[in-house]
Amino acid sequence: MVHGGGALRAEDGRSIRKALDWILEHAFGEGAWDYQNLTPIKPDSILPLLRRAAIAYEEPAYEKRLQELAGESWSADRTNLLYPAPGPADLPKTNLPDDKAQPSLRARTAEGGDS
Repeated sequence: MVHGGGALRAEDGRSIRKALDWILEHAFGEGAWDYQNLTPIKPDSILPLLRRAAIAYEEPAYEKRLQELAGESWSADRTNLLYPAPGPADLPKTNLPDDKAQPSLRARTAEGGDS
């Protein structure tokens, strides 16, 4: 296995990401499914994988495809709690004040403030 570009891949180029892309194209997209389909693939079964791939690969296209495939029950799926949808990259990670702007409680107490 080779680690490069944030993903594991085999020396011959195989990877989890390529497998996911292939399934999306052939099971839910334009590509032909040339295999016997014993059990149809249900979109609900792949949605958690798409969410985790969107987060792991920082790939908005996976989240977009998830939203296209999602049914009404998706909003109540526990995946949304365990792996929240990635937000815009330019939003601040926290609304807490800057550490330098606000002395810690321990520092204020040592200085005699906030008693």
